[in-house]
Amino acid sequence: MQAEAQVLSGVVRRPSIAATFQRWLRKVWSFRASYIMLLPFLVGFTLFTILPVVAGIAISFTSYDILQAPRWIGLQNFQTLFLYDNVFIIAVRNTLIYGLITGPVGLALSFFFAWTINRVRVTWRVPLTLALYAPSLQAGITVGLIAGYFLSTDQYGLFNYWLMRLGITHQPIAWLQNPHLIMPIAITLALWMSMGTGFLIFLSGLQTVKPELYEAARVDGVRNAWQELFYITVPQMKPFLLMNGILAIVASFGGSLITGGGVNSPDYAGLTIGDYAADYASVRFMMGYASAIAAIMFVWSYGLGRLLLNWLSEK
Repeated sequence: MQAEAQVLSGVVRRPSIAATFQRWLRKVWSFRASYIMLLPFLVGFTLFTILPVVAGIAISFTSYDILQAPRWIGLQNFQTLFLYDNVFIIAVRNTLIYGLITGPVGLALSFFFAWTINRVRVTWRVPLTLALYAPSLQAGITVGLIAGYFLSTDQYGLFNYWLMRLGITHQPIAWLQNPHLIMPIAITLALWMSMGTGFLIFLSGLQTVKPELYEAARVDGVRNAWQELFYITVPQMKPFLLMNGILAIVASFGGSLITGGGVNSPDYAGLTIGDYAADYASVRFMMGYASAIAAIMFVWSYGLGRLLLNWLSEK
């Protein structure tokens, strides 16, 4: 009667904060078994991911050299980065070029080759998968050594040897010392190694697409493999595209070039944001400045991840 009177009078009392909190506690308690099983992961994720990120963002507003206590300087590190640090702008440009090419192109190549292998005979799938996946198993140092053999600046480098023997050039080419060649070479090597975990994820995801969808599509007028790809396969693969897209963002925008060099590369042609942050953190011990660079990388990667999530997630 009291509740009806409140409704009829047009006045409905909101539940108190204490009642809302008690209701929330009861709901949490009803899922206590799930929370207990998640507890080890939550503790590790908090200690080794959330807290370092929060600490890094806090340190980015300070001047900190490890030897002395952090001193609050506000936005000075960020102002210096964007207004006065020309090398940082070069690192941003290199990272954008490298990431915007290797990320989408590597993702597209992984999906295309996975789709192609999924359509061949079963007996050919294992050797083809191994042939494409094997380069990604090599460590970056190993790939750098192999690239050094092919791209050696003297006449004993394999490329220079054959170019000089065929008469195409009369003197060795300084492949990894030429600022105009460092980025194309690094992009080529990254694409060569792009058939990694994402490639296997696509290959396994293609196995989950129901054959009935293709049969229904043929009834509706789909006539060739390309139409099946765009109308059936790609929509069904959106969750896998989202996961691999985020992995590609982290790999492309947060790492170093395979060819190396970093701050020591000619005209900073091989310098990325990750290299620049590592240089200030581990060589110059300017942790506040390095944390500011890392904070920008974090916001950058998070923003791109959100864009992918909004684009590929189910509405």
